[in-house]
Amino acid sequence: MVRADMPYMHFSSKHQIEDFFRRNGVFTLVIFFVALVLGCTFAWITPPFSVPDEGAHYLRTFEVSRGHWVNTRGNIGVLIPCRDYLIIAKQYSPVAFYQAAAEGMQPNSSDCMVSSINTAGTYSPVPYMAAAVGMRIAEKMGTSVETRLKFARVANAIATSLICFFAVLLVQRYRLLLASLVLLPMSMWLRSSLSADAVTIAVSITFLAYVLRIEERNGTIKFNNIAILGSLAIFLGSVKPVYGLLTFSSFLLFENIEESHSNLTKILILTIPGVAGLSAGLLWIWLADPTLVYINNFGGADPAMQWQFIFSHPIKFLRIAFSTLYNNGGLFIAQAMVPTPSATPWLSDSASVKLGWFLISIVLFTMLTTRITLTLYQRIALLAVSLICILAVILPLYLTYTLVGHKQVIGLQGRYFLPILFYAVVAGCANCKMMPSLSINKSLQLFVVLIVPMIIGLSILVYYFL
Repeated sequence: MVRADMPYMHFSSKHQIEDFFRRNGVFTLVIFFVALVLGCTFAWITPPFSVPDEGAHYLRTFEVSRGHWVNTRGNIGVLIPCRDYLIIAKQYSPVAFYQAAAEGMQPNSSDCMVSSINTAGTYSPVPYMAAAVGMRIAEKMGTSVETRLKFARVANAIATSLICFFAVLLVQRYRLLLASLVLLPMSMWLRSSLSADAVTIAVSITFLAYVLRIEERNGTIKFNNIAILGSLAIFLGSVKPVYGLLTFSSFLLFENIEESHSNLTKILILTIPGVAGLSAGLLWIWLADPTLVYINNFGGADPAMQWQFIFSHPIKFLRIAFSTLYNNGGLFIAQAMVPTPSATPWLSDSASVKLGWFLISIVLFTMLTTRITLTLYQRIALLAVSLICILAVILPLYLTYTLVGHKQVIGLQGRYFLPILFYAVVAGCANCKMMPSLSINKSLQLFVVLIVPMIIGLSILVYYFL
């Protein structure tokens, strides 16, 4: 096992940079500070309700701020003032399920109230806890809806930056790699929104970081390791159930379990985090009213007919899924790397695609210049988990939003794949045993994988102010 202090990880040019990189604590603090400042700035100056489905996420945050944690059957939503609701659900971007009664009554009356029913109502309260605190503070200050939105975003930016700081601090050999993923423009932008993607991204990186921490230390897995992995898995599954599948990446730690255990026992032990993550997600799904999933779906999707089609024509469904990815490859790259056009109107679709591909090239550069010692088995485990999770992301959109047998999966966006990208990137890093002669100027690596994305993020912020 290659140690974190081996020569290939040291800067070979300027002594100042070498000293900076070696002081891991200082390096991590710098990453945290940059992520925090840029994240809070993104949160404050991004136009109100320009993040996808932000109206629905605002309403869900409002519910959580009122202690309404789960929209159970027969107990959906809470009351919200009509005047606020009209701003949230109509003025900027109409929510999928609009309460028209808010207009028919007297919106400006203090006793005019409507329900907060929204398409994010099936989500657990976990991804909205920090935002709910920020919203509540702003509300106590008597601020406008737009300002409450910004306070909630800032709270998310602070919370997710702290989580990412903890994640980067967990590892040494993988520190620069994870830091580059934390500072991707889309990663920072989503972590500074009300979307459930904010916490999903942060916890996804954290689970991966803890798995890599065990791997790089080459230590034997103990009970406390499994307990921590299980806890993180429950957290991730509770944020967005489908990403609970990523927690099965713990299988790459197969060789870290004591040899005295049989192979079956090892598999069962490493299954615990994945089962815990999926169980937590399924529990929230079971508790929530399922009718919320089908609010205003495309043409009235019928889940029974969709399931029947999938089981009867599995190859055709896979063809539909992968053709959607293939036909929209460039667009998905842009959606996963660059803030959406509604938030960055000065960027045309073609410019967003080009910038997205440029950022992907930086990710590829990071992969080729970060040499790790994962075995082929471990890489296959990460790639298999990534592929299965991609299909799992596509499946709910097909079941709830797409007509049976439709040639494209409606509603699929590149940002859904960002938490999965982190795992695939680690799997694709260069093998330091197979490529021992590969050398790279560490100053150049630091500049490309950290400074360039930061410059792009700052440029986007500058455009906001112009």
